[in-house]
Amino acid sequence: MHFFILAHSLIFLCVLMLCLSSARAVAYFRPRLLLPTALGVFFLQLYAITGHAVTYSPWLEIAMISDSFSPTSPYKTIGIVAFLLLVITTLASWLINLRTSGKTALWQGIAALFLLSPLLPSLPDNTVNLNTAQAEATGPARPRPDVILIGMDSVSLYQARKHADHMPFVNSLLESGHNYTQAFTPLGRTYAAWHSILSGRYPATSGVRFNLTEFKPEQIADMLPVDLKTLGYYNLYAQDERRFNNINEDYGFDATVGPTVGAIDFVIPLFADHPFSSYFLNTAIGAWLFPSLHNNRVSSATYQPETFVQSILQHTDNVSSEQPLFMAGHFCLAHFPYRWRSYQPAKGLQDELALYRESLQALDQQIETLFTGLQAQGRVENAIVILLSDHGEGLGEELILWTGHDHTPARQFGQVLRGHGNSLLSRDQNNVIINIRHTANRTNSQNGTQIDTPVSLVDIRPTILALLKQPLPSTLDGIAIPPAVAKAAANRYLFMETGMMMDLPQPDATAEELSNKVKDIADGYLVNTAGRLIISEEFIQFNITKKQLGVVYNEEMLISDSNTPDNYLWINRANNDWRVMNSNELAESKHSLLFSALNCYRQQSECSRSTN
Repeated sequence: MHFFILAHSLIFLCVLMLCLSSARAVAYFRPRLLLPTALGVFFLQLYAITGHAVTYSPWLEIAMISDSFSPTSPYKTIGIVAFLLLVITTLASWLINLRTSGKTALWQGIAALFLLSPLLPSLPDNTVNLNTAQAEATGPARPRPDVILIGMDSVSLYQARKHADHMPFVNSLLESGHNYTQAFTPLGRTYAAWHSILSGRYPATSGVRFNLTEFKPEQIADMLPVDLKTLGYYNLYAQDERRFNNINEDYGFDATVGPTVGAIDFVIPLFADHPFSSYFLNTAIGAWLFPSLHNNRVSSATYQPETFVQSILQHTDNVSSEQPLFMAGHFCLAHFPYRWRSYQPAKGLQDELALYRESLQALDQQIETLFTGLQAQGRVENAIVILLSDHGEGLGEELILWTGHDHTPARQFGQVLRGHGNSLLSRDQNNVIINIRHTANRTNSQNGTQIDTPVSLVDIRPTILALLKQPLPSTLDGIAIPPAVAKAAANRYLFMETGMMMDLPQPDATAEELSNKVKDIADGYLVNTAGRLIISEEFIQFNITKKQLGVVYNEEMLISDSNTPDNYLWINRANNDWRVMNSNELAESKHSLLFSALNCYRQQSECSRSTN
């Protein structure tokens, strides 16, 4: 917070410096014009920056007040005129100061370069092509294939397929490699899901059963980044939303891309709606001044999707072409509130699903830019590329359930909330994307293979290790799946659970409504000695009893009722058949093995490592 205040102080100091130095040049000839000139330059800066905000950041409050969504907004023209006058005034006064006071001219030049650089037209970004020639010459010489994980937040396989016209590139990837139609998230929350991806263990095994669970050294010593680090990989983690995800260099990554991790990330975005700082954010200066806001999806009014992708590619471009790369990138653009800095919806477009589809299209463009950039750097020719989602998103009035169009179980069997991590009964929340391309094997990378056998995100780590011909740790819950093995194992128990129960806000929710959503759970969190927000152990134990637990076995699914401990819902996902039963009925039925497996998971025993 102190650095945030210092950054704004620096901006205002430069504003003052430019005003006074310009005024001093005029006062050399007309002393009485010192104050009027200073005020005039100040207002030129104000209108130039405001015009920039109105043009490029329409979600800022000042931009919305000035009707920035209108192409004929006068503030855009005023901003351009003010900018041109500011440049002329600054240049003329600088030339005068250069002759009369070299010291003043020096400080004026520094202030002008600092303040005007974000307003100048940006040069074309050639980042993705910097290493192309070198990559073509030396890429295949790397001792091991690159490992690329591309994660998408809040995208179910169903939504990606249904809105294929908005996600053409993602769907083109789904047509190649090994695509799993029955992939499940062990827990539909980002941090818990990614912990399962990197550890190969279920939440009940790892202990990470809620977002912001404090990780311990012994928990992260046995993780995929540590595996790959010992094999000589450079490990990079990138995510554009870090509030609920504390994954950082402690997990074995050499570097991270995205906003800084810490409790401050819950506070700083509240102050992002400011024209004098917002235009800096998508520049190199902004990355230095505002590390908590740069590439931060939480600050939707200032987040620019292209900037985040280019930040990733700049990091990967700096990795030696002779060193294998492990890159885990997670994109949160399709997450609530479905808008970003430059997004201007059609007039009256407030439908939640329509907004979501627009965010899917922008996400698709991000993925394509990243993929193309990595390809230009020679990081795709010999690589294990895995496209995945950590969870889906339940949206709209008629949520899609595993029971099909029959919503009777939703009324009989607890509450089905919108959003993610709230209900195992929601198909869109839990049926995720897993697509694996092993480009070292041309057959696997070019021919699409659809696999309907149920798998889980816990299978990612063992699959990567198997493809690298490494032994699998005995502590894993997941198993290797194709293309690491010939066939995906059936007759296998897969476990799932919900996170904190909280319904998704509406896209047009006010700040007060958003605050009311989280105030009931705010007391369950605290700040640790590292400055990170973590969930308290007492709050964990209190909320574990409220979880829904589930187990999948081929086409069958069994879900526990969080409201009635003795209530269970059995579902046949193939034909949408279902039945509500109590524990006695289950124990005596043909589904008793499912019941035993679910109880085993509830007791956190090693049953999760059993495949049948």
